[in-house]
Amino acid sequence: MLLRNARPFSTGLPAGFSDLFGLVPTVITQDMVGQQFARFLAMEVKGPKGRLSDKQAAFLRAVSSRGGLSGVARSADDALAIIKGDVP
Repeated sequence: MLLRNARPFSTGLPAGFSDLFGLVPTVITQDMVGQQFARFLAMEVKGPKGRLSDKQAAFLRAVSSRGGLSGVARSADDALAIIKGDVP
């Protein structure tokens, strides 16, 4: 597909919103009888030397502080670790 006269546009998402986001099914405690719920996931994708903007870092902190999964992925292994909740 070729976009002619391409130009920036606003998605309506706040500044700093992550590159990738979604919901991750998570098994919860026994009192919930093994049901699952969707857990919010926010992932910022960066190259080896890429740096987060202040707004991106604030967004990831906000997601984590509210129980979501978030982090910076510089590789597929990083992304899988974030999805599994294996990052501090």
